[in-house]
Amino acid sequence: MEVKLIDVTKRIGEQEIISKINLHIHKGSVFSIVGPNGAGKTTIIRMILNLYNTTEGKVLVNNVDVSSKEYTSVRKKIGFLLDNIGLFKDLSCWDNLEFFDRIYYPSAKYPERSERIGRLLKKVDLYDKRSDKISFFSRGMKQRLAIARALINEPELLILDEPSRGLDVEGRMLLKEFIQELTGKGCTIIFNSHDLNELQEVCSHVAFLKKGNILHVNTYNELEKAYSDNTYVLKSEDNNQLINKLKSQPFVLSCKLIEDGVFVQLKDEANYLSRWIVSDNVEILEMKRVNNDLKHLYNKIINE
Repeated sequence: MEVKLIDVTKRIGEQEIISKINLHIHKGSVFSIVGPNGAGKTTIIRMILNLYNTTEGKVLVNNVDVSSKEYTSVRKKIGFLLDNIGLFKDLSCWDNLEFFDRIYYPSAKYPERSERIGRLLKKVDLYDKRSDKISFFSRGMKQRLAIARALINEPELLILDEPSRGLDVEGRMLLKEFIQELTGKGCTIIFNSHDLNELQEVCSHVAFLKKGNILHVNTYNELEKAYSDNTYVLKSEDNNQLINKLKSQPFVLSCKLIEDGVFVQLKDEANYLSRWIVSDNVEILEMKRVNNDLKHLYNKIINE
């Protein structure tokens, strides 16, 4: 599924939460919306799900306006996990999934329903707890069950708002596997998280949101290229000798000794540095690029 927000504005009273934004989320992408608290991330998600009406503009899912009657059939193929995980504490693990399975597949026969629920519970490692009431579950176990619930309808669009909250290392790895599996099938995923390291591992596209405005949106790789400081750390047997050589090179903007090598900021692309290393037979033990992760991009775009 693809999602489009066209000139969307959302006001609550006199306060403008979202200001005339445009987004195009392509089918099969893992799209992350990042920004500080109160930027409007959750509002965007709720407008896509038609939980909030837009004040101005349109939200389209597969070219269907979310405010139209036709959206009811489209929504059946949307899975979601919001900050309120929406489970029934007095029901068992199995019964929670069966409740939602009956909504999505009202005419399903028991063997089909049982196979689908059992398969998902095994995937999230809760099958052995299937008869237990979830009131005794830890936050991480409830989060695993909520992920299974979001997948019960085999979604073509999956919306995840802080999905790793409460998950242990194994749970986070499992979530990443789900994302890879789903995108391999063409599922579109909108993924919000305050953990930028987690987002960096899975997202293909990023939109930076601040005070209801989109500051920049692109593929993660293109954002890396556009906002990279073009800085590197080099290590050699003699870092003092290395920095003296680097200072005289026209492609070097600045360089300094640091604890684990030489910190170099380049004027030009890295291929100038690479050519110099080869042509002058400079002995380099290690060369790594720095300041090109999502946290760096966030600071550059949101805080600049």
